[in-house]
Amino acid sequence: MTFEGGKTGDAVKNAVLADNAERMRAVNAAITGTDPKAEAMNFYNTGRAL
Repeated sequence: MTFEGGKTGDAVKNAVLADNAERMRAVNAAITGTDPKAEAMNFYNTGRAL
């Protein structure tokens, strides 16, 4: 996966964008079965989002 525009010049915004990219990688890993225990998915999601 490639994410564009992750460097805004603001450290907080950059951290949020990077974390969201990792969340999307976790979702894709759960969908494709490359993370069968969904450990990454559980890290980034809770409750109804999970």
